[in-house]
Amino acid sequence: MAKMRRKPDPAEREAAKETVARKRPETVSVKSMIKKVSERTRFTQKDVSEVVHAYNELLAEQLSKGRRVYIPDIGTFFAVERPGAERHIPNAFGRGPRTITIPDRKVLRFKPALSLKAALNK
Repeated sequence: MAKMRRKPDPAEREAAKETVARKRPETVSVKSMIKKVSERTRFTQKDVSEVVHAYNELLAEQLSKGRRVYIPDIGTFFAVERPGAERHIPNAFGRGPRTITIPDRKVLRFKPALSLKAALNK
């Protein structure tokens, strides 16, 4: 005879959910970062915003040229070429088997600096 499982009570269910489910880390927006930098320095939010946007444009420009970008105490950003490939789909949306071609593309990678890793694990 099969053993019957008992139904867990609501408190047990909540405890199980908390141990299994990971909480997402809080996301900090660029706007809030600009505000915090403005409070810590003598610059206005508009000035800080212009610097941040110019910095982001330069970062993207250098990465698109294939250069590595090193930011002290943060890490290194670099682009890597992912080769294209052909993939076989056995039953593509009920239309039968077919092969698709995935083109070559560049993907962004980030290698954190040792000081950032150490600060993260304090």
